[in-house]
Amino acid sequence: MAVLQKISWSARVALFTPLLFAAACASGRNDRAESAEQVETPQAPTSPPENDRPPFLSSRGGPPGTPVTVSMSGLAMNARLDVGFGGFVEHQIVLRTQADQDGTVSVTVPILATARPGIHYFFLAEEDGSPFAVSNPFLVTAPDGSVRLRGRVTTEGAQCTAIRSVGDELFTLLGEIGSPAPGARVTVEGTIAQTSTCQHGLTIAVTRIRVEPER
Repeated sequence: MAVLQKISWSARVALFTPLLFAAACASGRNDRAESAEQVETPQAPTSPPENDRPPFLSSRGGPPGTPVTVSMSGLAMNARLDVGFGGFVEHQIVLRTQADQDGTVSVTVPILATARPGIHYFFLAEEDGSPFAVSNPFLVTAPDGSVRLRGRVTTEGAQCTAIRSVGDELFTLLGEIGSPAPGARVTVEGTIAQTSTCQHGLTIAVTRIRVEPER
């Protein structure tokens, strides 16, 4: 049975505390809220949990309305589950479902029409219970598929130039980008690459890149 339920942080803070503590221990990163232009998690001041086994997403980004299949195995037989989408301060339960007899769940949900451009997450929770798995980031684009983000060039890209956004998410870049030096602050415009040889992060097909002066 599909549902759409908005849940505030205060209503589920006790459920997220163990996951957020694990994330802080694993990465020590802060994930700040970001504007639509900067492409980060809306209303999410903390890093997402680091999962040993995050749910599989059929797509890592797209505009509102994009269908995304969320899959996971190794669950309890016939487990009843909530599927959520959003940030960690405020998110929505978009579907209630059930694992099969093999402990596998696979459901397809459209990205909410109200989703703001930026990084969001899918999570799985025991029905009316504690979240136990959080996906890798999903980048919601503008309706035309365009993205705009700001960050610093890093040396993390094996074959491609890489940047870390102001929310500390890793992106790799394809296209005519020049040779911005590691540490340079850049603003990038483009679209999500349909294919990529980059080995890390979500790849952006760049249409424009600008090196920003240091403040």
